[in-house]
Amino acid sequence: MAVSQRAQTFRRQQFFLLAITLSILAVAILMLNHREQVQLDLAARINDHRLVVYHVDRARDELRGIRQQLLTRRLQQRGIDSGDDVVDAGGSFGNSVSIHVLRKHVRDLVVLQQSSATYGPLSVKLERQLDGLLTSADRLDLGEAVDLDELRRQIEGLILSMQQIEGVHKLDIRGLSERQAALTQREGIALIFMTTMLVLVSYISIAWIMGRIRTMVEEQDTLASKLEQQNAELERFAYTVSHDLKSPLVTIKNFIGMLERDLDEDDRRKAKQDIEHISAAADDMGSLLEGLLELSRIGHIVQPPQRGRLGDVVGRAVGQLRSLIEGRGVEMRVEPNMPDYWGDGLRLQEVFQNLVENSVKFMGDQAHPVIRIGAHVEGHELICSVKDNGIGVESRYAERIFNLFERLDPSTEGTGIGLALVQRIVEAHGGRVWVDDPDARGPGCTIAFSLPMGSEQDALN
Repeated sequence: MAVSQRAQTFRRQQFFLLAITLSILAVAILMLNHREQVQLDLAARINDHRLVVYHVDRARDELRGIRQQLLTRRLQQRGIDSGDDVVDAGGSFGNSVSIHVLRKHVRDLVVLQQSSATYGPLSVKLERQLDGLLTSADRLDLGEAVDLDELRRQIEGLILSMQQIEGVHKLDIRGLSERQAALTQREGIALIFMTTMLVLVSYISIAWIMGRIRTMVEEQDTLASKLEQQNAELERFAYTVSHDLKSPLVTIKNFIGMLERDLDEDDRRKAKQDIEHISAAADDMGSLLEGLLELSRIGHIVQPPQRGRLGDVVGRAVGQLRSLIEGRGVEMRVEPNMPDYWGDGLRLQEVFQNLVENSVKFMGDQAHPVIRIGAHVEGHELICSVKDNGIGVESRYAERIFNLFERLDPSTEGTGIGLALVQRIVEAHGGRVWVDDPDARGPGCTIAFSLPMGSEQDALN
């Protein structure tokens, strides 16, 4: 995946986490607003019930006062006529302050309750009882004969109705208060949960962002390390251009001068030798240029990766070098029934060709040269090896031999590009290449490399 694509994915994931966080905040704010509205509604209803109870208390107090007035009038009436409970004369009773205050509180009660289906019938009953009491009070003020016991019963009936209304409203106040407390508790639990979720999402977001930043830093470090390696290769490349490529040019130039002199002297034998040296120098330069061109192509897989038989790849590689192998008298021992590989078969053939050619080149004066090729599976990796019984390589040069244009023995034929090509191809497949410790394996050299097993590996990208 390209760096720009990773950055876009990172931004999309950031927006996703931000959306989740904002959603949780929005839900929490909506819950707070809903809780506030419900609490205000419950508080208003509780206040209405308390106002009803207040009017009931005041009206009941006035009724008790009226009852006391009635009792006083009744005693006065008995003092005039102790054997008669009927009053036919007296002071103003219906227009008293207590009656007016009672009428006001009862009217307020009726207004507060008339829209309720539950309290409406109680209000109608209360209003009817008040009308009866007021009618009796007016008759009493007009001097009509009024049964004081009947008047007392009307007052008691009003008091009883008010007690009934008060009891119902107090029950409602208790129920609403309990509902308010339960709602507060539930909302508190919900808010704690939402706050916990918000903190958790924030923690996960911060941890994820820090992880992504750490991954990006590690990727940057990896890129920096690769850049350093590429810079080192560029330095070696510059040295090769200035030295290895310049050396054939110098040789060609020198022998051209010698060729001119020999032609002037008409020395055909020396002129032919000069031409052979010029041709050899041109071939060396061509080999170097071809190696550089091949190296520049490595870094991506030319063919789509696919599964194939490793034995077929090794067979083709050995077949390409048959004349070189037979000319040196090398015995090839290829392990039978090798595992399948996953990758670019043509590039892997180049790997085995370069490794076998390298083994033949550094076989030395071995009387019975042998090259062994094997492969086995370890975990999720395919481990391949090419072992020879040649001159080997010292442990201190085990990593250096894979450097570009590295030749430990300048007198040996070659450009120093072969093992660098091997490393590039193997790394392009997501594997690694190394030299086994020659001190632990006896004479010769064993170069091994690993390849990921299966298409699930993303190393080929």
